[in-house]
Amino acid sequence: ASSDESPARQVSVNYADLDLNTADGVTQLKARIKTAASAACGGEPRGVDPTERAIFKSCRNVAYRGAYGKIVVPGRDMGVQAAVNTVVVPSHPDN
Repeated sequence: ASSDESPARQVSVNYADLDLNTADGVTQLKARIKTAASAACGGEPRGVDPTERAIFKSCRNVAYRGAYGKIVVPGRDMGVQAAVNTVVVPSHPDN
């Protein structure tokens, strides 16, 4: 494999310390997932190549939505109990 090819990465996000019953807790969780999604997708591109930036942005958005969708958030997921306090954020397979 060339140096430009890298295996799919995943980053774990622990949120046991957050209270997802509060807007602040949910906001902090979203920020953690966005940071993890960026890392899983190889980090923000340093160059200005629009194609590279678009690929990164797509990967980050797909990874973020996939991870956030796995989390039980009070108010959004009424009556569902969370079993874990960690989510794994994988990179998008097309990245």
